[in-house]
Amino acid sequence: MTGLSTLYLVMSQTGTWLSKVIKIYTGEEYNHISISLKNKLNPMYSFGRVKASNPFSSGFVLENINEGVYRLFRECRCRVYKLEVSKEQYIKLKRTLKEFESNKDKYRYNLLGLFYIAFKVDRYRKNHYFCSQFVAEVIQKSGIYDFSKPLNLVTVRDFLGIPNIHPIFEGYTSRGLQSEAV
Repeated sequence: MTGLSTLYLVMSQTGTWLSKVIKIYTGEEYNHISISLKNKLNPMYSFGRVKASNPFSSGFVLENINEGVYRLFRECRCRVYKLEVSKEQYIKLKRTLKEFESNKDKYRYNLLGLFYIAFKVDRYRKNHYFCSQFVAEVIQKSGIYDFSKPLNLVTVRDFLGIPNIHPIFEGYTSRGLQSEAV
């Protein structure tokens, strides 16, 4: 499979109060998503807590599967998927992630967007993202997959519709990612 690069999508249930509320509402096993360019999952890019211990400090984050929220909430359950994309798509994705990282101070967490998505209200808020909206935008902007709906209405479940997405791990982050490969 020459000419391909691999991305990793990490779906998780961290155990924060917000993730518990979302789980009660959606009934979904996983309600947070991050994207990584490395199989060690460091860094992962997403929108969430900037400081693990402060739920009110949220925005664009570089996550690490062994630090931050994942360290604070040791019994975090996750499922990791790999997705092979063309070199051109990979380069576009990398460029988009770098743009977010370079301008992270202008982005905010889209808490209000969580209420909109709960009621299926299509209301775009400039420079405001929640995790699935952010990951969907960088994937769609890179030409990898078209979600065929407003990105502010994309949920973690919608990523399972991406062709050629393959699960490679499911388990608890505190037990190491090698322990329960799918």
